[in-house]
Amino acid sequence: MNNFESKLKHALQAENSVPDADTFISGLHTERKSRQSARRQFYNGIAAGMFILSLGLFTASQLGTDSAELMVYDTYEILDEDDRTEEEFLTEMAVYFLEESDDIWATVAFLDETEFLESLSEENL
Repeated sequence: MNNFESKLKHALQAENSVPDADTFISGLHTERKSRQSARRQFYNGIAAGMFILSLGLFTASQLGTDSAELMVYDTYEILDEDDRTEEEFLTEMAVYFLEESDDIWATVAFLDETEFLESLSEENL
């Protein structure tokens, strides 16, 4: 019986362990808001990841698989050299036409009709 009496005395001397209602409610709301915020961050991260993935897929699909398109950037210097060669050829052809013609104005009119001189001026830009 001593054991029972000591437990009863101890129970009567112990303070009330029930939390204050306002403290409990504020702690509950704080925890709820933090969980909602974490859930919102998770969903926003998933949505951003899906957006970036879809943007990457759409961009990659626009690249194409033609190897010639991909090699253009590697051969830019070669293309530039070919353009210079073509420009020199067109200039030499214009000079040849003008030197070998009997009527210079007819030759100039011919070059103008064929847009030969315009192609020379476009290449000089």
